[in-house]
Parts: sequence; C-alpha cells; structure tokens
Amino acid sequence: MATGSAVTRVTVILNTPDDWFNWIFLCRDFAKDHKIWQYVNPDTPKESLPDLEAANPKPQLTDYKARASKLSDLSTEDRDSYRWEVEQWRLDEITLQKQERALVQLNTEITRSIATRHLYLIQDLPTVYDRLVALKKQFCPSTADRSRDLIARYTNLKTAPRNLKKLDEWMADWIHITSQCQSINLPETTSYRPQEDFLIACQAHYPNYAATCLDQIYEHEINGTNLLSLPAYVEKMTKYIRRAAQTTATESSVLSTSAAKLGIANLPCVCGLSNALPDCWILNPLHPGRPKDWTPAPIGVRKVEQAQKDPKISKQIKDALNEWASRQQYRDKIQVDDGQPPSGGTSFVVHLLDTGSAATPLNTIAQLSMEPPHRPGAARRARRNKTFHPAREPGRHEARLQLEHDGATGPLPFLNPTRAHYRHGARPDARFKWTSRNDRKGRHAVVIDTKNTSAISKHTTPRPTSSIRTVARNIWRMLTYCPVWDVSYDVAFVFTLGSVIWVINAFFVYLPLVQPGTEFKTEELYGGGITAFIGATVFEIGSVLLIVEAVNEGRSGCFGWVVEQAISHQEEVGGGMIWPSKSHCTHPHTRQYGDGSRHTYASNREQRAQQHLWVWWPTTEELRTHYIHNFGFLASLSQLLGASIFWVAGLTALPGIYNRISKPITVIFYWTPQVVGGLGFIISGCLFMLETQSKWWKPAPRTLGWWIGAFNLVGGIGFTMCPGFGYDSSSWTQYQASLSTFWGSWAFLIGSALQWYESLEKFPVESDRCLNGGSDVVDVHTRKEQS
Repeated sequence: MATGSAVTRVTVILNTPDDWFNWIFLCRDFAKDHKIWQYVNPDTPKESLPDLEAANPKPQLTDYKARASKLSDLSTEDRDSYRWEVEQWRLDEITLQKQERALVQLNTEITRSIATRHLYLIQDLPTVYDRLVALKKQFCPSTADRSRDLIARYTNLKTAPRNLKKLDEWMADWIHITSQCQSINLPETTSYRPQEDFLIACQAHYPNYAATCLDQIYEHEINGTNLLSLPAYVEKMTKYIRRAAQTTATESSVLSTSAAKLGIANLPCVCGLSNALPDCWILNPLHPGRPKDWTPAPIGVRKVEQAQKDPKISKQIKDALNEWASRQQYRDKIQVDDGQPPSGGTSFVVHLLDTGSAATPLNTIAQLSMEPPHRPGAARRARRNKTFHPAREPGRHEARLQLEHDGATGPLPFLNPTRAHYRHGARPDARFKWTSRNDRKGRHAVVIDTKNTSAISKHTTPRPTSSIRTVARNIWRMLTYCPVWDVSYDVAFVFTLGSVIWVINAFFVYLPLVQPGTEFKTEELYGGGITAFIGATVFEIGSVLLIVEAVNEGRSGCFGWVVEQAISHQEEVGGGMIWPSKSHCTHPHTRQYGDGSRHTYASNREQRAQQHLWVWWPTTEELRTHYIHNFGFLASLSQLLGASIFWVAGLTALPGIYNRISKPITVIFYWTPQVVGGLGFIISGCLFMLETQSKWWKPAPRTLGWWIGAFNLVGGIGFTMCPGFGYDSSSWTQYQASLSTFWGSWAFLIGSALQWYESLEKFPVESDRCLNGGSDVVDVHTRKEQS
C-alpha cells in the first residue's frame, strides 16, 4: 500500500552543498505531486507567495428558497443545482484537507532528512516555506561554484576507468553529469561535443567500435544531418560491451571445455606447430584462415601421416574436428578466401598429402570422414524463430528460390518463424514473401521492387492488389463467390455470421436503454437470450474450423506463382513473366474436392502424398515439436478455449434458465464464463497481431492480418468488459455492460469482414512503391486463374 511519501523512498540526507540538488528535487517532486509547490517554493519572494485557498461555505437550502428546510421543498431544477454545489463543496473540502496533510507531511520529512548537526537552522521556523528558504541559503551553491564543480567532474569523465567493472557506473555518470552541465549552459557541453568526448574516452577500451561511431559523427557534421543524442550513444556502447563480454566468455568456456574433454589442452598439433588441432590447415582444409592456394610442407604432412597410425591420437583428431564442425553450424557462415562457402553436407574429408619427391605429383594418402555429433544442448541454444524445420521449410520443392540473407524471422525467439523472403533467379526484382498467416490462409504473396524493375519486366509484372480496381473486384467477389471447400473462407464466413448475430443481440439489449419507447415485452429475455446462445454456438463452430485451419498449415511449402521466360530477348535481361497459378498450389484446403478434371503441377508421386496432407488434429509428436511453438495454432487454441467457455454463458442466457436461476448461480455460470472466455479472445487477438509483426513491439498497420487481429482484440476487450460491469446490478453498470457488448460486437464484425476479404485474395501483390498501372497481360492470367 502506498504511503504517499516520495522523500522517504530514497536515502538523501542534506549534509553538504553537494546534496542540495538531489534533496530539493525530492522535496519538489513530492510537493508537485500533492499540488502544494506553489505555496512552498523557496525561489518565490514571500510577498508573492499565494495563500492556501480555503473552501467556500457549504451551500444552504435557503440560498435557493426562503424557509426551505428539506430537499423536497425545492423545485426539480433547484434540487439538481443544490446537489451539484454540495458535491463541488465536498470536493473542495477534500482537496484542501489533502493539501494541509501534505504540508504537514513535507514539514516532517524535511526534519527527518537533514543531518543532525544542521537542525539548528530550522528549529525556530514553523512553516515549510521558511525552512526551505533557510536551507537554500545555507546549502545551495552559487552559479559560479556549481559551474566550477561541474566542469571538474566533466573533465574527469574524459578518462575511462581502468577497471572494466566500473564502466557501467562511468557511462551512467556521463548522462547524469552532462545533463547537469547542459542545464546551466556550460560551453563545454554544447553542440555535439559530449558525444565526441564520450567516444574518444571509450577508445581506451574499445578502439574499433568507438572509432566507427566517431566516423559517423564526422559524417553527420559534414552533411549537416541530425546526430544521435548522448544517451543513445551510451546505450549503444553499453549493449556492445555486454555483447562482447558474453561472446568472449562463451567462446572461452566452449574452447576450454572442449580441450579438457578431449585431453589436448597442453598438446601441440601433430604437424609440429604450436596450434590447436582444429586450427591445423593440414588436418582442417575448411579452416576459414587457410588460403586457397596454400600447399602444406612435406615434413608436416609426414608427421601427420605418422601420427594417424596411433589409434589414440587418431581418435583425438577426429573428436577435435567433430567438435569444431558442430560449433560452426551455430555461427555465421565460414568465409573462405575464395569467397565460396564450404559444402553444406554433414561430413567432410581431410586429405593428407604426401610428396615423395619434388617431381612426383601430390597423391591422396588418407581420408578421414567425420560426422558432426548430435548435440541436444546446441539445438536449444539456437533461436527457434531463426530456423525452419526441414520438413516444414517453405519452398523446399522450388529449386530456383533462394532464401534472402536475413533468413527467417519471427517476433518471439521461443516460437516458430513467421516470415521469410525468397528470390527467384529469373526475376531479381521480385521477392516471394512467405508468412505463417498467409501459409495458413492459402495465400501466396509476392513483393515487387519497382525501383529496380526494368522497363521490359514492368510489362510482365502483376498489378499490386492494393489498387482500387483490384479492391473493388475482390469486394464484388465477396458477394458472388463462395468457395465452401476452402476452410479459410469457411472460418471468415462463419465468424462474420456470428458477429452479425451478436450485433443483433447487442441491439436487443442496448437499444431499450437508449430508446425505452422501442422496447417490447420480453425483448431482453427472449431476443437477447436466444441470439446470445446462437451467437456463442456459431463462434464455437468458427473456432473449431480455426483449429482445423491451423493444423493444416506449413505442410506443402508451395508458393503458387510461376516465373516463365518468354521466347524473346527477356531471357537475357531477366524479364521472366510472373503470374499466379492455382495449379501450382499444393495447399490441401484450396483444392475443390471431386474436381478430377483439374491438373496439378506436382508429380503423381507428390499428388499421392498430398492426399494425406489434410488432418483434423496433429500427432502428439507434431504437437510437441511444432504446433506448441506456432503462433497460429496457439492463437486458434486460445480462441477455441475462450469460445468453449463463453458458450456456457450463452447456454445460461436462454429463456427458462436465465430467469429462474439465483444470483450466485448467475455470477458463476453466466458472468464468470464471459470473463474467462473474453480473456481467451483477447489473448487470441494479441497473438494474431504479433504473428504479423516483425518485432514484438513494432505494430504492422500496413498488413491486413494485423488489423484483423486488432479488431478481434478490441472485440475481446468489449466482451470482457461486459461481465466486468455486469457483476454490479446498478443502472449505470448495466448500461455500460450492454454498451460494451454493442461496440465489441461491431469490432468483431469488422474484423470478420476483413478476414472474409483476405480469404478471397489468394495472390496478394505488394510493391515498394505504389504502381498506378499494371500489366494487362498479367491481369488476364490473374482473372483466368482466380475465376
């Protein structure tokens, strides 16, 4: 429980002038919080000090009507005015009492926070203002003294401490002392001088990183652009120091552990040089430091060959190289001198070379095959959101698609990746964008880099689906196209239908409170109760379909687009035609069942395998290793659990149940399931939003799926607030409960309608710059494939 005292939360004892500014800051902070600083500010002359305003006299009934002795003697208008004035008088009285108590408390805190030997300064001063004035006169340093002190402290900051453990405190002082210097406008801290001085001081311990940051400062000064603030540079340096310390500690621990385990901590290399076994260029031809044209010395090769004859030494070499190879797969790619990465296989061969004479060609005399061991701990150290499971990697059937350098990403490190970008060799200006949400919805997105698109390839590039023409066409398709075999469409349609029912329910419950004349008999009981049950049931059906949709994602790994080379000079300039093709899509829920006339791109063997892609629930192994870390599955599961619990409230709302149960039963089986179910909707909406974001803290308002999750989140909040108000039976809380259902239902309806639109746009096209026009040729392909 808060005590209201801000001064006693930290220990600042006023003893010397150095303590004054921290001490007066706490006093000022406390006084401003309680709105009394204007009455005690020691910088204000006493004659200009305002007085504590006393409350006005309490209003009397006779002020409105002579001889009035009770409230009923007044008219309706006068009664309302009297009540309002009495309420204002009470508020003024409470405010005055709080201020008076705060003054007494501040006076006490001043006495407690002064060194004992200085108590004589305030002994004869009863008011807070007089005490603060006396203490300021005694302890507050003059402007000149403070300037000299801050200049000295700032100068000392320019020398970094030798002890690395004190760097955190030293960098914190940079922000604290520099801000004080700038508050009094010291010339030493104007412009970009603090940033430059800080980085120059950091060069004592981290010269390379500090020099890089200094170069950035000089470039900003030359270009006249804005520079990062000093706190920003301090934060960057702090992160760099911590990361460098963690990397050094981890590598030292791994290397020392490996050496001790292998028993080679004090052994020189078998080639005769004083390096570790994995660092030997003869034993390890994949070492990043080995030059491409390097030739081993004959004497070193003979020593290695001789050592290989000893089984014990041979085992040590094999174990050391295995350990080295297993570490490399969790680091960045090895950079070899020829610029080519090493082979990606799970084994490599060490060639021991021999030269019998100068004229004899080099012959391979031994091969040592090594398999990197399986290390469960290493898999746990790798971030889950950076790698795909081999069986679920997108584009695994597309040989010409190449994953971009940033690889797979996701907002949370302990969950599966949610996005990845691939490039096609024939169209370097196009990126095939995979997201977990699009994969679950059977959507295939492509991003066109219009800045790098050639004049020829513009005629073979699809029109962005954000154009007005495409949006209008998709809205029309919402009214004329019903792909009931598509589970994503079914999910959107069912939730839209359920949201409409809940909107009708909200009108039954909320409208009589706003327009009592529109209410008919048993409207709330029968109209509200029956629609609540139907709406909860429809939401339950939609949640089941949502789970079915989630457990069927990520099984095909298709991209649904075709890049064809036209028979022209486009092949020389990389002008492949991009067009969407449903026949190239292997998503199981986008196939029309019973349509045997449609040819598929996959081979007969793949078609037979895809017949088993559709599942209703994953296996225990899939659930443990994949789906429990999957955004879409977790969000859908939260939606299903919330809808199932919420359905209990819908059942209880039926006529014949709701009007016959007692109040405790109503609380347990009607209001509480709504609270728990609403929380499930909130969690589901949050997860659906996070799934579309590149970072957990960075919203994605340009993504349609993000808005769907956002509106579902708002709807879940409304459905949770409704029972929160409903626990109370007063009129205003019942009004707020009905209102919460009203706007929550509309939020669900908007989110469901957007989801409906999303389910029909299977081939979204994005562009870095908005294209006003498009290709008529490609639009023909688009209409042909989607019709």
